[in-house]
Amino acid sequence: MTIQTPPMPAPSDPGIVSRPSSAGRSSFVLRPSSFVDWLVVGLIVAYVAALLPGLTRFPPLINDEGREANMFWVAARADPAAERMNAHRGFPTWGTGGVQGATTAILFRLGGVGVFQARLTSLLWGGVLLLLVYLLGRQYWNRAVGLTAAILLAVSPPFLLATHTLRPDIQVVTLVAGALLLAEAAIRGGRGWMALAAGLLLGLGVDTHPNTLGMVPLVALVFPLRQGWLGRGFLQRREFWLFGAGLALGAAYYLGVRVLPDPAGFRAAASYWLGVDKAPPVTRGGLGLVGMVGSELARYWDHFGEEPLELALIIAGLAAGAWWSVRGSGRDAHPSRLILLGLVAQFAFFAVAVAMKSKFYLVLTYPLYLLLVARLLERAAEWVGQRTVRPEPAVGRPSSTVVGVVLAGLVVLAMLGPLRAEDRAWDNYIHARRYREGQEYTLLTQRLAALAGPGARILAPPVYWIGLKDHPYVDIFVYERLERQHGMSVGQFLDETRPDFVVTDGKIATEKRVERAIFAELDARATREMVVRHKSYGDIAVYRLQW
Repeated sequence: MTIQTPPMPAPSDPGIVSRPSSAGRSSFVLRPSSFVDWLVVGLIVAYVAALLPGLTRFPPLINDEGREANMFWVAARADPAAERMNAHRGFPTWGTGGVQGATTAILFRLGGVGVFQARLTSLLWGGVLLLLVYLLGRQYWNRAVGLTAAILLAVSPPFLLATHTLRPDIQVVTLVAGALLLAEAAIRGGRGWMALAAGLLLGLGVDTHPNTLGMVPLVALVFPLRQGWLGRGFLQRREFWLFGAGLALGAAYYLGVRVLPDPAGFRAAASYWLGVDKAPPVTRGGLGLVGMVGSELARYWDHFGEEPLELALIIAGLAAGAWWSVRGSGRDAHPSRLILLGLVAQFAFFAVAVAMKSKFYLVLTYPLYLLLVARLLERAAEWVGQRTVRPEPAVGRPSSTVVGVVLAGLVVLAMLGPLRAEDRAWDNYIHARRYREGQEYTLLTQRLAALAGPGARILAPPVYWIGLKDHPYVDIFVYERLERQHGMSVGQFLDETRPDFVVTDGKIATEKRVERAIFAELDARATREMVVRHKSYGDIAVYRLQW
């Protein structure tokens, strides 16, 4: 017995044509002359361009961005004197960011190191993600669904945050979306190389960030859901094994660039990050299954708890997907089952394996939510059209113009209501009027550089590295690692790193105990020269040490 999702009906979209492949199946090919598709590409390019002026204004820089920028600049090897700020006492080979790091390094080499160049990396990847979401919606349903999902994603808070922060999350979800599109195309068109490429993209995603592992089931499930589980199911088809070969190539690449150059360094880094600092919840005593699930749910509540309308919109899409999955027929069955099963697998992985519950991770699943929401809005527009306008006799359906107008109205309502695009996308990220004054990152770091003097060795939070990159720089958070690993005191740490200039702000440690110890030691042995209250970083104090 073979359980197989019913095949999707032949497309009626004039921009897609069906042609037989060598395997006897249908392959969907985009016509280069398709006006709508190129219009969507133009809209995405225009939107990315509209976001450029506010790229450095909002949100305020965070420590992760300084660490990532430093790591990628060192990896670029454009400046032989550049050093890793967090490599003190080890961890020399712990990651270079994969495709994210390569993209950032190219931009840095072309335009120099700066906040704009760093964040441009994420914004460009975000533009690619919008296109992929459009293509997925078009592949599963039609252009209207794809465009709706892309529009809603473009103004959503997780997308805007991820595209305006130098972090790997936007690259991960873009690679996963690309792999999903390739896996579907491999089965439809019988092109094995696409399945191989899908697996390789996921492997590159794992190299970018291990959280990609939680998204692998989403793509892998395409094969049994499309080709069947039993009998002559997916295990008897070459596409699945080529997909596995792609994953193996990604694993080989990871071993070749991450592990083999310095096995001892990699082992030391992994034993700390995965064994201590970010030890998986399943390995930590006292949590239990209920505790792990509750902790993971709290991650979502951090965002949706204050946004009930946004939560209602997402729940409506998920509920519709569940209904279509249970019905088990029609064009909605396969994508709904795939998305929901992929979300369940990702939730389970994050609950047991991911200790850090970050707001940035929401972008990994948000495109999947909005694909279901977009399909629900289109179905709602069709329902309204059927009950307000007499159907066209030739097709027995309401006028496509009427449905399109109703759908456009629903999209606008979703943007202005649950997603609050005017308040978020326009005010915060495009117009950014309220953030033009007060953040002043460049002016702040210029003042710090002048106080430190040329060649001064700086110990500071990573967030200031982009503005102080010309100085020898040590990440102040390294002390927590050394205290946990070696029982090192603050005094010993200062004696080893020998900073000339120490910058402190509202966050110089993750533990209050450690923070108090650092301040106590600095107050005892250093001269405090400046205290300024900054809008984004709190009270900034600088200390000068004499050696």
